[in-house]
Amino acid sequence: QTGAMGMTQSYLKNATRLNATDEMAALWVSGLPIGGLVGGLSAGVIADTVGRKKCMLLNNIPLLIGTALMAYGVKSWIFLVGRIIAGFACGVATGVAPMYISEISPVSVKGAVGVSHQFMITFGILVAFGLGYGNLLTSFPDYWHVYFAFPLLPAAYQLVLLQHQP
Repeated sequence: QTGAMGMTQSYLKNATRLNATDEMAALWVSGLPIGGLVGGLSAGVIADTVGRKKCMLLNNIPLLIGTALMAYGVKSWIFLVGRIIAGFACGVATGVAPMYISEISPVSVKGAVGVSHQFMITFGILVAFGLGYGNLLTSFPDYWHVYFAFPLLPAAYQLVLLQHQP
């Protein structure tokens, strides 16, 4: 989501039905980190309360809701609420996923597996920048919402595969 806004903020502000002011566009950008701050600070408490695995499974709910609101985004404030909710989910995931990975990994590969989480975050940002680079997004002005629906894929992937992990 960070990479998504980096490449598309001006496009979303001017070329879509959202027609936002500069202030609203600034709120869009800051919505994800604000939600992430709250999610990151509450991740440990939630994980200790319901357990790491269940927390990661339940965390897909706000991610799916936030992503759906961004992709639907018929109004600027709906898009903003989606960014904040998705940010909360990103914050929780950033706090809980490394805990879960370190607890289930064998000692011999714990370091390599632990680094993979941060690597995949960075790779996801790179992919988002790549998808938004140049004229790729502006070539399909009626499909900007699909670009913001991409986080549905890893959430669905995690919902299916995490249930089969320890």
